[in-house]
Amino acid sequence: MSCQSTDRWRDAQGRHIPVGSRVEQVGLGARWGARRSRLFQRGVVLGRRRARLLVRFDGELGWVSLRPCLVRMLADEAATPLPGIQRVTAVLEELRTRS
Repeated sequence: MSCQSTDRWRDAQGRHIPVGSRVEQVGLGARWGARRSRLFQRGVVLGRRRARLLVRFDGELGWVSLRPCLVRMLADEAATPLPGIQRVTAVLEELRTRS
């Protein structure tokens, strides 16, 4: 599987993967962090490091470093905001109006 792209944060279908989005592992590559045991498992993108995503899969405690081209973003869950994001947005807006 080729992982070459102009945007290093694109999934297997070519969509940009923002931090906080839900993804599913669709590719294999042990040297790229994708194990057969996690194939088609879903998780959350916690962050980015170099050319890899930091993903915490559902039911696991730790995170895994994966190449973005080995996952696909879940469209049905992509628009779901992170828990508490409304509160963070409200606080930021309040701070902006105080200045």
